[in-house]
Amino acid sequence: MVDLALHHGHGSTLLKDIAVRQDVSEKYLWQLSAVLKRAGLVRAERGAKGGFVLSRLPGEINLKEIFIALEGDIELGHSDRKSRSGLSAEPVLAEFWKKLATCFTSTLEAVTLEELVDRYRSGEGFINYEI
Repeated sequence: MVDLALHHGHGSTLLKDIAVRQDVSEKYLWQLSAVLKRAGLVRAERGAKGGFVLSRLPGEINLKEIFIALEGDIELGHSDRKSRSGLSAEPVLAEFWKKLATCFTSTLEAVTLEELVDRYRSGEGFINYEI
């Protein structure tokens, strides 16, 4: 999605080009693109210059949408499994997991593809091994 956002406004992008740039299997990208297309985050363009494009502007797509499309609902720490004694630690930890899920969700909502593209282009977040 970041690769598509980097090339947003320059026409559609072939999955084989993304695969080369990101060093990812093209077959895997086809699977991801089908899921992202069903979620309405990307669209396929046919024809000689066909490929994939974001369905909206990079600033209008947040990481929560992408996460939910690829991973499903955000549910942290939920377990119905009982211990050997028949007791579960779940009630004790439920508040913790709820707070963590809320924090995780709000962080994903706050970050857009546009922000990631800006960070990528500025070089933020990259490890520099130069001495």
